[in-house]
Amino acid sequence: GTLIADDASGDPAAVATGTSGQVLTSGGAGVAPTMQTLATGTVVAIKKASTSTYTGTTGTTFVDVTDMTITHTAADSANRIQLVFSGVMGGSSTSSSQFRPEFQLLDDSTQVALSSTNFIAALDGGNLVNTYCGSIMADVLPGDTASHTYKLQLRCSNAAASISARIGNSTTTHSVLMLTEYTP
Repeated sequence: GTLIADDASGDPAAVATGTSGQVLTSGGAGVAPTMQTLATGTVVAIKKASTSTYTGTTGTTFVDVTDMTITHTAADSANRIQLVFSGVMGGSSTSSSQFRPEFQLLDDSTQVALSSTNFIAALDGGNLVNTYCGSIMADVLPGDTASHTYKLQLRCSNAAASISARIGNSTTTHSVLMLTEYTP
């Protein structure tokens, strides 16, 4: 069959049928649609790091999260790396102050993602424990085929000794760092 669309003058015109697998694509207002081949990527590699180990800190300097490191060499310098961390994370305070557990993803020593900047407020009397499931992700272009180390780190947002940030809890955790290499 033939697909009819208005041309730039508003007159009916046939749209070229294209080839198998192509899709109809808009050219914008006043432009007849055309058949195009979709750009598709291919998953090249998938790696996973997981932990059931509790990692916590009261410091304001980022520390490595236990077992949340993946070493990977891209198959091609044009390929992209998607990193996704999902798991149990949180913070606690025994004083009345604001705190924020912060998490970052690194490509070697370069920060590629930083967690949200929302503060958690402990009321007078403190004793706030906040545990939640969360995630952080990054899409990275390494630009080479050298080995890279990707990892998750955490820290406290302020230096109060009664505040802590953590991955996991004292019993079980379900925390995973996934790496997917794909062609763009």
